Amino acid sequence: MIGNSVETDLNLKEAILKILDNESMTSIRLKKLSESKMGRSVSFKTYSKHLTQLLDDGMITIEEDKGRGSTKKYAISDNGRKRCQLGLSKSNPHYLIFKQMYINLLFRDIAFGTTFATNQLEHLLNDLEISKNQLEIQFIEENYYDPNQVSNLESPHFERRLPVYLIIYYKPIGGTHIKESIEFREHIYYHICTEMDSVYQYTLPGMSVNDFVSKRHKYKHARPHVEHTFNNLYKMGIIRAVGQFKKETRYIITDDELLDLIYDINQLDNLEKEFNRIWLTSFDVPNKEHFDRMKFFYPDEKSMNTYLMKLEIQRYYNRKELILKEGAQYFERYQKRGKSLKDEFKAKEFDVIEYIKKKHAKTIQKYEFISDIISSVCPSLYD
Repeated sequence: MIGNSVETDLNLKEAILKILDNESMTSIRLKKLSESKMGRSVSFKTYSKHLTQLLDDGMITIEEDKGRGSTKKYAISDNGRKRCQLGLSKSNPHYLIFKQMYINLLFRDIAFGTTFATNQLEHLLNDLEISKNQLEIQFIEENYYDPNQVSNLESPHFERRLPVYLIIYYKPIGGTHIKESIEFREHIYYHICTEMDSVYQYTLPGMSVNDFVSKRHKYKHARPHVEHTFNNLYKMGIIRAVGQFKKETRYIITDDELLDLIYDINQLDNLEKEFNRIWLTSFDVPNKEHFDRMKFFYPDEKSMNTYLMKLEIQRYYNRKELILKEGAQYFERYQKRGKSLKDEFKAKEFDVIEYIKKKHAKTIQKYEFISDIISSVCPSLYD
């Protein structure tokens, strides 16, 4: 019985949305057409319940017909139509799959480009369709390893890796950022220094379908769903093609204001993740809010539980160490420390959220149809 009820819920809401996508109409006519589309009848109580849910969710609106009789008609809202196009109506059987993909694609991947590494500069330049003469050094950075972590190379020539290494940053070419890492080795007896093979790290703008499938392979997204996601965003103008790399089309965010909002939300998200890491490894167990938020950032429940188990083990050892250090009566001081930390974070979070709301008010309103996605990454933005 439960299975049939869920199926009816999904089919009825989907039927209503598909019918209203073509024209607005009265409640009575909409009910008849919905029943015809589903091939079965529904009670008026059930129909009214789903209609109310769609209204509350902002998927449909009521229009006042000013003509004779002053009748009310139901119509799909602008946000409702866009959410349906993206597969983000909650009545869509694949709603959670699409939501997870949009979260990762927009807020984890496409806005930040895709980074690869190679030691074959000629092949890289050939793939980018540029010559070596086009590479211009922007600046050079000198870095150091921890001497205690520098081990001898596995070589019959008795060489060791030197603790110093260079990173050469090249000027971006066509949106692609390239940096070259150069390490050095020294002969233990003769003290002759030579360069090791350079490693080139390059970040391509945006993302391709294959990149996403490869990077998020643990999510096991069906390729047709991924292609559908890219196509939906492209058709709605949210992303645009920026060129090809290795015969694969790459896409970037079209609207710079949306991109700026994503950057700011990502910074806030990093701030919240760092606080949650400290909180969950030192002070408390995860609550429902943690679970609701984390489920979209892990491919399955097992992966999420493995991560939480690591935090639990860390919290156990942290508390054990504190008891040994400060004695069994530490708990009251420990709680005060946790409360102080939480209050400090909440104050900082509030300031950042208010800044984002003020700075991006028009953009948040413009992209209200993806509020489900934004609120999953940054729930506090809609409090």
